[in-house]
Amino acid sequence: MSEIDSFFLGEKPDSVSWDAIHDVLWKAHEQNRAQGMRMLYPSLPGDELEKLIGAEGRCFVAMDGAKVIGTCSFKPVKRNNWYSKGRTTAYYILDGVLPEYAGKGIHSKLFRLRQSYVENHGFDFFIMDTSEHNLPIQKAFLKNGFSYVSFKAYSTGGNYAVIMAKWFGKSPFPQWYCKGRFLLRKAYIKMRFKPGYVKRFGI
Repeated sequence: MSEIDSFFLGEKPDSVSWDAIHDVLWKAHEQNRAQGMRMLYPSLPGDELEKLIGAEGRCFVAMDGAKVIGTCSFKPVKRNNWYSKGRTTAYYILDGVLPEYAGKGIHSKLFRLRQSYVENHGFDFFIMDTSEHNLPIQKAFLKNGFSYVSFKAYSTGGNYAVIMAKWFGKSPFPQWYCKGRFLLRKAYIKMRFKPGYVKRFGI
């Protein structure tokens, strides 16, 4: 039996507090903060994380005994972007694994657990966003079938963010089209806004 097989992976039990989820996220993204990335959600206290996910969202955890070592979540959102067509979407959020447990395949296991849940509960479209500099998480989502679709400037802080999407089944758009829309949006946002969503040229 591999080490990861000895860990519990499943929906967050009631016995696990949202403060414990905060602690994992805060520690998991320590290196990102040190590199100057804006990390809004990991900085939220437990009660705010619970509100963020809401009653219709779900939080999943990996546990080593009674210790939470990794987590990921999703919540339903309604978006009317070119890539979502107004459909109800599973927004992937709050991914993190404690640094001392990194490299053991825990994030991949949690990702597949979450993916299986949303696919079996009526979702056919999934999105996520992260700092443009957070390359490890982007690589992880690309590996799991996500595509770049859009780009944005955060309203606070000093980062831009990439938006990635995945369709359950065949994408309604060719890969070159998604990448082209992404690059055009990225060029526009960087020309129009400074980090922090500050308009350039005062207009």
